[in-house]
Amino acid sequence: MNELIIHEKKISDKHNDSYHYGINNDMNLIAELGNYYVYVSGDRKYYDSNGDVANIKNDDDIKNTICESNNWFNIGTWEDIKNGNSEIEHTYDESIETLSKLTRRYKMQIEKANWYDYKPSDDNNGYIHGIHYIRDEEIEEVEWFKSKAKRDKDFNECIKLGYKPIN
Repeated sequence: MNELIIHEKKISDKHNDSYHYGINNDMNLIAELGNYYVYVSGDRKYYDSNGDVANIKNDDDIKNTICESNNWFNIGTWEDIKNGNSEIEHTYDESIETLSKLTRRYKMQIEKANWYDYKPSDDNNGYIHGIHYIRDEEIEEVEWFKSKAKRDKDFNECIKLGYKPIN
């Protein structure tokens, strides 16, 4: 099993072919789990004391400015991040949670379930069409639906998200 690695203030040397709007862009590697990563990048604007955009030519010019930054966290495989197909979050905590969900999803299998296969004494209030979420051949969770069409739609969405179907 892969271990979650949290990096503190590290400029990534793992992937150095990052571009943002066609401009080479350093991205900070925040965390990694297996082949999934969290990078933070952002836009920075510097303003002088009059509120005008500052003309920055060297490090000394930055000392008397106000910096406005808009950061975002990119979460996914390196190919997803590089190609703009990654998940995006705006806070550190949200990004780590999304990383956990993504990596969990790719280790899970799913299969369609039917309430009556359990030989119950009731009808589960009409929630009889289900999805089993399986890890290591153990059912971790079951989600029930009243309609077979809704279950099948969600089942297909799970496949698109990376869950592996059994049936």
